[in-house]
Amino acid sequence: MRRLRLREVGAAAAAVLTLAACSADAEEPSPTPTPTAGGLTAADLGERVAAASLAAGSATAEVSSDGSDGSVRADVVYRFSADRVDLAASAEFSGAIAGQSDVVLVDDELYVEVPAAFRLFVSTPWLRLPMDGEFADQSASLLDSLAARVPGAELAGSTAPVVEGGPERVGEGLCDRYEVDGPSVTSTYWLSSDDLPCQVASARGGDAEQVVTYRDWGGEVTIAAPPAGEVGDLPG
Repeated sequence: MRRLRLREVGAAAAAVLTLAACSADAEEPSPTPTPTAGGLTAADLGERVAAASLAAGSATAEVSSDGSDGSVRADVVYRFSADRVDLAASAEFSGAIAGQSDVVLVDDELYVEVPAAFRLFVSTPWLRLPMDGEFADQSASLLDSLAARVPGAELAGSTAPVVEGGPERVGEGLCDRYEVDGPSVTSTYWLSSDDLPCQVASARGGDAEQVVTYRDWGGEVTIAAPPAGEVGDLPG
């Protein structure tokens, strides 16, 4: 794998890393929500959803993220395991810097395709972004905007009550709706009868919203790193 000089990646790194526009999710409230029987908490719901998602092992999704700095629209395939999430995304970013880019997270390595407008600044079409150090926050924000997490895991430890609004149509099926109004994030989950998410929406303080619509749970997915000769590293 080739290592790029600082002058080669400066402009491209800034472009790629500022594509991380937002994170979190949201939808309209249910017309007649009622508390779930038995005092279901957010942690209880999250445990059910995470267990079902891990058992399925994979999914495809459409992700829509909007924040104060821009937006992301992406088609994403996920592979879930207890210790990590792998994904491959084709994303369209808008905001201060806009463009289309593919993103791959595999084996705890994050790769971003350099947008076409910035290819003149680099000698490889892909950059590997650090997951820690100077660029850790930007990388985490990018992954958050692509919902790089096991659904339900974000509710772990939360004692917020769950409100059920009944079945609603999502895509071609009916899914049960659950709302969690946490201290910083309001989340809505539409779940199938086996607790797999049909859709997850959340809003964070009115500033950032995200909607993730899942399909093809348990389907076969292919997620692979770009060819080594096409990847450059940001200077550490």
